[in-house]
Amino acid sequence: MSFHEINPDVLLSKVDSRQLSEWYAFYRINPWGTYRQDINAAVVAKATVDSHIPNTTTLEDFIVKFREPEEIEPPSEKELQDKLMTMLGRGKRK
Repeated sequence: MSFHEINPDVLLSKVDSRQLSEWYAFYRINPWGTYRQDINAAVVAKATVDSHIPNTTTLEDFIVKFREPEEIEPPSEKELQDKLMTMLGRGKRK
């Protein structure tokens, strides 16, 4: 099995339960992923700041926090048509 498999169903069909259990156990000891990478970056940033101004920040100050995406009202069909006509140079002239 090569490591460039990206389809989870294909990957799971090639991994037996023992291998999956080993990966699960490893993940519990040393998790990976973007959140873990953010924590690692925060540790480096905090250490850098602490080397210049000790004890002024917490690790939480450096962990990226994402907001929930805002609900955006999609444009109406008329608005889309107007924009398209404007882009094509056939829209209303002011």
